Amino acid sequence: MMTIYLGILAIISLIGVKINKTGDDRYLDKEHSTSLKGIFVAVILLSHFNQYITIENTAFNYPYLLFFERIGQLMVTPFLFFSGYGVMLSIDKKKDYLSSFLKNRVLKTLIHFDLAVCLYYIMNLVLGINYTVNPLLVLIGWDSVGNSNWYIFVLLCLYLITYLVFTLFKNNKRILQLIVLSFLSLALIGLLIMTKSDYWYDTIPAYVLGVWYYCYKDVMNIILNKHYWIILIASALLTGVLNILGYRGYGIANVINSAVFCVLLLTITFKFEINNPIIGLLGNYVFEIYILQRIPYTILATMNLNVHLYFVLSVMILIGLTFVFRKLANLITNVIIK
Repeated sequence: MMTIYLGILAIISLIGVKINKTGDDRYLDKEHSTSLKGIFVAVILLSHFNQYITIENTAFNYPYLLFFERIGQLMVTPFLFFSGYGVMLSIDKKKDYLSSFLKNRVLKTLIHFDLAVCLYYIMNLVLGINYTVNPLLVLIGWDSVGNSNWYIFVLLCLYLITYLVFTLFKNNKRILQLIVLSFLSLALIGLLIMTKSDYWYDTIPAYVLGVWYYCYKDVMNIILNKHYWIILIASALLTGVLNILGYRGYGIANVINSAVFCVLLLTITFKFEINNPIIGLLGNYVFEIYILQRIPYTILATMNLNVHLYFVLSVMILIGLTFVFRKLANLITNVIIK
């Protein structure tokens, strides 16, 4: 019966959808990017829940299982794309943004992550769960104590790469900056290929695309206005083909698809605006939902609950935990970072 949750998410996402006839770049603004992120953080919420339950392969559950089997890491790509896009926007529009980048972007993200990790340590202590890992590596996201970690580690690395490139090459032409950033991101992929599983690196191109897209968004808007349906159909077909190849074991297809899938999403939202308060609220709490969701999942897994009660209670606990965590994390961060 899990398919019903995808149906509910689809219905909620479609509420308030409007057709954009202006042909402008509002699909890239904060309101619409937040809505898109809200949809996909809900998908991640369901995806991680799947790891704690056994879903019978019935006719009704088949669409649900097929969806998560095929979407894989693509569900993460919007977050990386808009992270890259948002960083570039801030670099261009905010004076002295780079001078405070390490403090306000990197250190703040790391502090919030480490505060969440502390909650996992406390939970594991209470539940008697033991992990044999290096605590220092846990605090930077290289290892885990039950928390989601790879995304934070990769994001911090991409932030550092961006800072280095636009600090060391600040007086060079933009195209050179973009090429160096792309090369260093490729080097990060190479490092992770040698040390980690494919899901650690196959979405990194989405961040790089976000950086490039910001720099050439005017060109992209012109192209989308002139050739909308061609780009929509082509990106949809290419996403499908690459998805099949990736599913059959061609890892490079997943790496390429992380960028192609972003183009598909952007093309869709170029014409169809997603705008409702529920999805927007989820999009505003992406970090907290992503990093905290495994706490209620893990705690309630120790109880013999009906799968639907298990999920609903987990979400209710997560909502409360999310609001409290943000307030406390911001207070602590403001004390540490002055």
